[in-house]
Amino acid sequence: MSGLHRDKTDQIRDTLATFSANVFPLVGVAGEAELQACAEQLVSSMRRVDYVKGIATKTLHPDRADPASKIFDPLMAAALATRQGNYDEAWWLAFLATHFGKHIDDGWRLTQDFYGAFGTRPAWTWATVSSNVADLYDWLDQHWPGLLGDGVSRRFSNHRKYESKSPTQMKAVLGSYINFVSAFGNHQTLVQDVHRTVGQHPHAGFHEFYKRMGAVKRFGRLGTFDFLTMLGKLGIAPIEPGMAYLADATGPLKGMKQFVFGDPDANADSAELEGILDKLDGQLQVGKQVLEDALCNWQKTPDRFVLFRG
Repeated sequence: MSGLHRDKTDQIRDTLATFSANVFPLVGVAGEAELQACAEQLVSSMRRVDYVKGIATKTLHPDRADPASKIFDPLMAAALATRQGNYDEAWWLAFLATHFGKHIDDGWRLTQDFYGAFGTRPAWTWATVSSNVADLYDWLDQHWPGLLGDGVSRRFSNHRKYESKSPTQMKAVLGSYINFVSAFGNHQTLVQDVHRTVGQHPHAGFHEFYKRMGAVKRFGRLGTFDFLTMLGKLGIAPIEPGMAYLADATGPLKGMKQFVFGDPDANADSAELEGILDKLDGQLQVGKQVLEDALCNWQKTPDRFVLFRG
């Protein structure tokens, strides 16, 4: 652990202890081992968020956006598209990156091969899929299963591990997103409609998008939260979560109950927990995504730090 990392961990640990003593007792981190592990998870989550935010401003090779390149990266491709003013492509790439996810061993291979259509045709860009979704459906039915049968490992990330690569489910998920956005014309007009509805505060915008994403099949709370926070981190959309959406959560809710009560199955009101989290973030100033991510990972091994790797 670097000196800077250690200093930040110590600062967060002290803040947690002070909060527990003076604001609300945090039974789950009353022990030194639990307190240290939780602080380290918070710092680890901060580093992951900062890494993605850094993509938005760092120098990127153009091949990062080329699905035929070995260095293709959909998040970097989304950042490049944003710089070029191609917001539709930026949103689409962020959506694909979230849907398929980055597997701990396979990396972005599944996203890359779908987006690049295995080289069998031009890439499935937003302009292509939104102008004729029937072509995408036909390709998935006729070519996708056979192309997947080449022995190469292409797995969904841990957050999407229950998803299927069947053409039927692929069409359901991708098609519902395409239809959701196309109903407004494009992503920019969707953003404008959200701003007209709730104003331009990042929290209000996030919450409105969170509700509207119910139109996208098989995304649910986790997929929606991951997607929208990714848009915010990459600077694609001016949104940020103002809450952790614990009422719809599994891991983060268990983590918060473990954190507050020392029991992941405690009977607790999610609104009350959100209020505690809000007060805590007022002191930590790390943001709801960091808290949500850290508590979800921490509750798996509360007494020791285990690095989350996807």
